[in-house]
Amino acid sequence: KTNFVFVKMHKCATEMLTSVFHRYGDERDLEFVISRGPLGDWYLGWPYPITKQVYRPSKSGTFNIMCEHVVFDKAAMSKVMPEDTVYVTILREPFSHFKSSFNFHGVARIAGIRGDDPMDEFFRAPHLYDDIYVSTVKAGIPNGVSVTRNFLAHDLGYPRWKWENLTYAKEFVKYIHQEFYLVMILEHLMESLLLLKRLMCWEIQDLLHYPINVMTYGYKHDRPGHLIKKHKNWSKVDYILYDFFNKTLWEKISRQ
Repeated sequence: KTNFVFVKMHKCATEMLTSVFHRYGDERDLEFVISRGPLGDWYLGWPYPITKQVYRPSKSGTFNIMCEHVVFDKAAMSKVMPEDTVYVTILREPFSHFKSSFNFHGVARIAGIRGDDPMDEFFRAPHLYDDIYVSTVKAGIPNGVSVTRNFLAHDLGYPRWKWENLTYAKEFVKYIHQEFYLVMILEHLMESLLLLKRLMCWEIQDLLHYPINVMTYGYKHDRPGHLIKKHKNWSKVDYILYDFFNKTLWEKISRQ
């Protein structure tokens, strides 16, 4: 399969995966959906759905690969990609994802969190600190976008105003399951990539890679139970998504 969309999630080893897909496409002279922005701008309309105004025209008239930061919107993407396009993405364990986003996007600094344990302080007043963060002008993340709450769900097109609607969340998961050819899991990356290889009918050399943008920070490996509990309550939709697709990944593997 050569026509695919990889919904590039934030902080899910997606720089590495995108480099794999870039190499795959370059070796076969496939056409990528590329931003109209300046060199180094890899957002395809993110944090909003893709529109014709944000990407460059195809040289051949047909695109093969979309693999930059974009919000999943099947209707909008179908206007860009061929009919036989398949959709893939990757999820990360939500608390690990939270820590990575919290560090990378400078939440403590931007929200004015002081003290030796910024994560603990954040969860003393998450609404307050998140409101400060999302309303502050900053590079990379537009105003109004939370990087600590349901950030995975946002990239998959989940509406912010339905964060507390768990009935809708469960229906949303079913929808994603229906539309995506494969949802990989970062904690099981090797198994995910081997499954991707089989489903896409690729060769093992197509997926050779090395780590990119691996960050080191003081609380990277910390897993305090009381904060995980608070984060589960704060970011409910991400946990629903992760738990479902972690389970279905292994169901897919068992059928191989």
